[in-house]
Amino acid sequence: MTKDFLHLRQLTLQFLRTEEFTAFLGALLLFVAIVSSVVTIDALKEHWLNAHLLPATLADEKVGDFAAFYRAGEMALAGEASQAYDAEKFIANFSEERKSLLYLNPPHFQLFAAPMALLPYGVAKLLFLIASVAALCLIVQCMKLEQGPLAFWVFVLGPPLLYNIYYFQLSPFITLFLVFALLNHRNSPVLSGVLLAIATVKPQYGLLVPVFLLLHRSWLTFAVATIGTGVLILCSALLFGSDSWRIFFETVSGVHSQHIGMNYPLMVTVSSSLGKLGISGNVAFAIAGLSALFSLAAVYLHVLKANEYVAIGLVLLTTILAAPSFMLYDWPHICAAIFLIAAGISRFSIRYQIAAAIVWSLPIVLSYLWSKSPIASYYLSAFVPVFVLVLIVLTYFEDSSRAPIRTRSV
Repeated sequence: MTKDFLHLRQLTLQFLRTEEFTAFLGALLLFVAIVSSVVTIDALKEHWLNAHLLPATLADEKVGDFAAFYRAGEMALAGEASQAYDAEKFIANFSEERKSLLYLNPPHFQLFAAPMALLPYGVAKLLFLIASVAALCLIVQCMKLEQGPLAFWVFVLGPPLLYNIYYFQLSPFITLFLVFALLNHRNSPVLSGVLLAIATVKPQYGLLVPVFLLLHRSWLTFAVATIGTGVLILCSALLFGSDSWRIFFETVSGVHSQHIGMNYPLMVTVSSSLGKLGISGNVAFAIAGLSALFSLAAVYLHVLKANEYVAIGLVLLTTILAAPSFMLYDWPHICAAIFLIAAGISRFSIRYQIAAAIVWSLPIVLSYLWSKSPIASYYLSAFVPVFVLVLIVLTYFEDSSRAPIRTRSV
């Protein structure tokens, strides 16, 4: 019996490639990633059936943000695309629990939301969930790592899933498009450019992408992304009316600014964090500006080192310091960044593993702390950019001079 058990254990470890993955992330970071995935699975088991039964109609929805996407598509199909920016009309069909939702995406997102609204609400939401999990799997797959099933386990069933399974946000898709495009900007410039154009439905997450492409002189990818974005804008104007764009830009200085200025517990940008600590006005504006410049410098310095995996990881990691909006449900960005940096660095030092483990697990920690002491969770969330900043600085001092060594051939 003991011999059979040991044999089974050995086969399991070989299948999971535990030794390889331990070398990839480091024992400490791997341990935290596995614990995070166990906590995530437990949270899904405890809360999914209670909170996320697929409702039959939009009016029955009580949780998550998918209702906003479906409603935007519904209004586009009804010829009322521009009215999605009218908060009173937008929430007309929502349950009381969802009355606080706003439509903040640019009008060309409705090109993708409209097809969803052709389906019954419950079916559309189920398909969106399946597609989100598939996108998380593809993020790992397109990195072409040699780390086996364990890489998918700790990534897909970890922090990237925890908040997205509740909020049903676009982060898995945007992160997938960015990771694929930046890894393949030379080999597949047209497809990469098209994906970057689609990713502009959440433009704040790709602020440093043009910098990366221009520094690499990836002219074709940059051109396709620019032209593709223009085509999407033109199509949305032709199909839904140009008024949508006029109203959207009017809301940028109105509803958008108010949204960004709100210090939500989920919001972990530099400006939001400063607001939680009572710092606002010109001081906060100056610090946020310096943070964006720091992000630009971090990406620039690593592009010069010719280590693309680390540079791409930093494009994603620095988003939290540069973007005007970044939420805890955007953690696919952060976890993908850590994976990419691991692929470009020969071996993580202990200090780096500690910093990376803290950043990796922050959504888990903040979620647990919120259930015990919301005020403590709120103020701890104000320091999320600081933890990320430390990780970025440590990245520079790690051994990132070698080419990526943990990839497989296509």
